[in-house]
Amino acid sequence: MFENDHPTLSDLQCYHRELDAAKGFHPNLYFNMLLLQEEVGELASVMTRVWCVEQRTGDLDAALDQHHDGLAEELADCLAYVVKLANYAGVNLEAAYLAKMRRNLKREWRDRGEMEQGIENCVPMTNEQMTNDQKAGQHSECCSESRGNNDISAPV
Repeated sequence: MFENDHPTLSDLQCYHRELDAAKGFHPNLYFNMLLLQEEVGELASVMTRVWCVEQRTGDLDAALDQHHDGLAEELADCLAYVVKLANYAGVNLEAAYLAKMRRNLKREWRDRGEMEQGIENCVPMTNEQMTNDQKAGQHSECCSESRGNNDISAPV
């Protein structure tokens, strides 16, 4: 697939140009943006399960380990669609990334203290604060480890 074990972003873009042509994947920019959003949703679903495990156990490392394969797969899917979008939009992703990071090095970052305070103050609701619908859906929507896979089989 690649000449070495450390492909560049340019290598990934070249690979996807060839793969998309060989497989006849639809090159529509907007359609592929929707597919990226679908993959981001799948990533969010895995991250929700990581969060739930961490909340139950207090151990983020164990939660990440438990869901490592799912995280890796969904992150890879997201990267694939970002690469495809760059191809369809005519963007050299490696050059764009490096240029953006150069600008970020010179950038003044705003104080994140207020945001971090908001995260620290974000605590789950108590049972008394929840509606009956929220209580009923609490485990099925958030912490179910046996959620079905809603694979749409969209090619990446």
